[in-house]
Amino acid sequence: MVNEQEGWAVGHQGQILHYQSANWQIIEPITDKNLSEIEMINGNVGWILAGDEILLHYQDGNWQPIALPQEYIPFTAMDWISEDEGWLIGTTHILHYREGNWEVFDNPRPRTGMAKMLMLNENEGWAVGDGILHYTNE
Repeated sequence: MVNEQEGWAVGHQGQILHYQSANWQIIEPITDKNLSEIEMINGNVGWILAGDEILLHYQDGNWQPIALPQEYIPFTAMDWISEDEGWLIGTTHILHYREGNWEVFDNPRPRTGMAKMLMLNENEGWAVGDGILHYTNE
């Protein structure tokens, strides 16, 4: 939810729902992949993890696919701390996106399924699933 009057939901086969003023609207699918996570930064900017290989970006009223470095697929979770900064975790790598650029880290628990990621800020975050990862940039 962006606020009490607006929210988003995602589901199977590219289904995106947008809630505004007590009504749900179906958004035309962009992909036929199952959508696993959505994170709206505000009413104008958001991100969707589609399947384990596609990232969708919402800006100015449109959803657009963002190219991901294919050599690091699949991805299992994401978290965004601002409009221009976020993180994706996959089975072998962790990607940090900042202002259009990707920084790549090795996943210290390769081949384990991380189900959820929460970044407190650009310097600290957590991932949980088959174990726990704690990131600090000190």
